[in-house]
Amino acid sequence: MDKLKLEIINKVLMLTSNKEIKDVKEYVQEAVYREIDEDDKQQKEFKKWKEQNGSEENKWTTWT
Repeated sequence: MDKLKLEIINKVLMLTSNKEIKDVKEYVQEAVYREIDEDDKQQKEFKKWKEQNGSEENKWTTWT
């Protein structure tokens, strides 16, 4: 994946038109927001799962 990122960066550096650069910036920002939203969704799902299953797990890991 790092190689792919470097290839993309190299191609972006070749752009000279402000319009094209702005379009790329907007697209990248949208992609970042999608990833952040997906991350938030996964964290909420995990928190919900942990609340439902965590108490059962604690029964077995608690030493008294």
